[in-house]
Amino acid sequence: MVDLPAVGLLVALRYLTLRGVPEHALKAGTLLHLSGLLTLALNTAEPLLTGH
Repeated sequence: MVDLPAVGLLVALRYLTLRGVPEHALKAGTLLHLSGLLTLALNTAEPLLTGH
């Protein structure tokens, strides 16, 4: 599960680069924080929805 955010970050950086997003907008720190928040959301969504 830990590798998923890292792969997502790399894929997102590549996708945005190919779409022509300026380099200054591609801050790895920002995308890493977003990736961490999404990972937290994915890991806590099921227990919250099932009431555990």
